[in-house]
Amino acid sequence: MAIAVARLAPGRVERNPTQSVNTTMLGQIYTDEDRAIKAVIKSLSPRQLANELIAAELVSALNLPGPRGFLVFADPEDSFDPNACRHPNGYQMFFGSELSPFPTFYTFFNMQDSMALGAILQCNEWGSVVGFDEWIANTDRHLNNFLYDGQTIYLFDHDRCLSGANWSPPDLEPSIAYPCHVVVDYIHQQLVDSKKRQAARLAGEIERRASELDLDDILNKSYAREVNHGIPVDLPAAVEFLRLRIPHIARLCAGRLSVGGLL
Repeated sequence: MAIAVARLAPGRVERNPTQSVNTTMLGQIYTDEDRAIKAVIKSLSPRQLANELIAAELVSALNLPGPRGFLVFADPEDSFDPNACRHPNGYQMFFGSELSPFPTFYTFFNMQDSMALGAILQCNEWGSVVGFDEWIANTDRHLNNFLYDGQTIYLFDHDRCLSGANWSPPDLEPSIAYPCHVVVDYIHQQLVDSKKRQAARLAGEIERRASELDLDDILNKSYAREVNHGIPVDLPAAVEFLRLRIPHIARLCAGRLSVGGLL
């Protein structure tokens, strides 16, 4: 589902439920249509907040599995971080991810690393993750920032996309491979050839689907322009980067997977 605007309800349930490096809380948010949404709410720098909003809207536009994302506004007296981004209207701004309503979900940070990596090596959807991360230049896909139910990978936590948490337009080079998390390199080293070929094909499908998207419309729907602090002036460069990077997705993923002549 596309990004929505929500308000933070007073009161908190738990601080930092996912052991995030960011200031995080588990709480309740509400929209005009839904008055009780349990969500993980993160306080982020302006650039990280814009990254999350754009990436969540792209996940939705590609119909990839992921929790619903929210731009969350909070009265300062209800806030859990006095240093959070402020909107010109005086409210503080956070990113919210709806908690999964499905009790069968489990996160890899609740598993032993060996079990989690073993599951991924057998997964049929890894190529979609690789293709999406390559497109958005996500530098931080690790075992704590997606959900897996044994069949489907659900993507979240993209505050270090667009080459990193503190990107500027000169950092955005559409044709180059950006560093990825060491976990991703390890997975690619361990994949058997048939899984590499499968992943490369799925990455190519992400390239095809991305080419059909209206990126300007997606940016508008993401609410990233609501994040001030110099973000709006740099957003055209981000959209142009995403547009120009699309024809490089399959090639970059093939290099990442080391498929070479396997295809």
